[in-house]
Amino acid sequence: ARHSLSVSGMRPHVLLMLADDWGSYDASYRIRSLGRIPDIVTPNIDALTKSSAIFSNYYVQPICTPTRASLLTGRYSIHTGSEHKLFGANEPSCLPVSHAIMPFAFKALGYSSHMVGKWHLGYYNDSCAPWTRGFDSYLGFLNGNEGYFRHGFSGHQDFWRCTPPANATCGGACYDGLEGQYSTHVYTERVQELLRSWDDPSSPLYIYMAWQAVHEYLEVPERYLQPFGAIADPSRKLYAAMLAALDEGIGNITDTLRSEGMHNDSVVVLSNDNGGMSGTYGLGCCNCGTSCGGLNFPYRGWKDSFWEGGFRGIGLLHSPLLTTRGFTYDHLLWVGDWYATLLAAAVSRDPPAEARSSHAALAPLLASGPIDSVDHWSALLAAAPDMRHTAAPDARDARRQLSRRLPSSAA
Repeated sequence: ARHSLSVSGMRPHVLLMLADDWGSYDASYRIRSLGRIPDIVTPNIDALTKSSAIFSNYYVQPICTPTRASLLTGRYSIHTGSEHKLFGANEPSCLPVSHAIMPFAFKALGYSSHMVGKWHLGYYNDSCAPWTRGFDSYLGFLNGNEGYFRHGFSGHQDFWRCTPPANATCGGACYDGLEGQYSTHVYTERVQELLRSWDDPSSPLYIYMAWQAVHEYLEVPERYLQPFGAIADPSRKLYAAMLAALDEGIGNITDTLRSEGMHNDSVVVLSNDNGGMSGTYGLGCCNCGTSCGGLNFPYRGWKDSFWEGGFRGIGLLHSPLLTTRGFTYDHLLWVGDWYATLLAAAVSRDPPAEARSSHAALAPLLASGPIDSVDHWSALLAAAPDMRHTAAPDARDARRQLSRRLPSSAA
């Protein structure tokens, strides 16, 4: 362990956390804001909100792969080939390798780049997999879902631990050293390990933490269920316990940032990837047949629906770099905006000469990369004008927006 210095000009550590299938209703601070008594408990997330920017007008994509593709490319789904599409286990397709995804941009700025958790962007060959997409290390699984204790799906193991380029193919075999361990704990401990082992002030950390929780399967250690005995719906009870374990992990990670002296030089983002699985979502994946545990009240719809409940985001940005803390950010924000926003945060304290060098290093990536991403960093720092006026999470909206920009003869 070492204690970093909060120095003007030092680039901040960036921790980007994505919670899977987290309903936009499902944080106790959010439930209380709607005038209701929380049936779930998220004390660590609630504590972060007191010194964070909380998003009131935030949108994601309606299902896993499209959100992850937009997040890492800064592009609408129609520009990544992922609209209405999940990259499945048997498909010879993936997020196009021509896209310079977010970790490449942070690498260009001298960051040490790491990924933990769920990939779900295709992996039919090594060029598609996270260990060749700009990450210095990877621990996680490649498919869309798997067991939380048994790290596999349909009888096939899917758990990988690798550190390219020395092991660029990740050894060609799954890693079974963590079989039987609860994945939320495994991923928390891996991020803590990265924070504790960091010792190079010239190379800050960029960590993409794509939690498995709270996606089905609904599995959790027994001790997390005990506080939720009053919840009658068995799926909601399991989901609440899984969210409690996730909240604990978030708290342990942010505590480690502080104990390692890294908190003052950090930017932490927490987001869902789509609406919660609820209502009549028809995968047959849940315990009671009518609920997968997540809720999106007061919005209609659920994961993979085109109602508000499918797209509505929940999340926050926490950083001592913010000049105002504990406020609601009302501007329209879309999940693909994190590409431009986090890069702007990374270079926000660069002295003039280094800023010119940073822009030169990023120019080739930005020229054809995050073409739909909008930088909100200046608006988050101050009461700046609204940075985004439209968003197109669905291709039909994107086409309408495009037609309004084109001359009438071309529309």
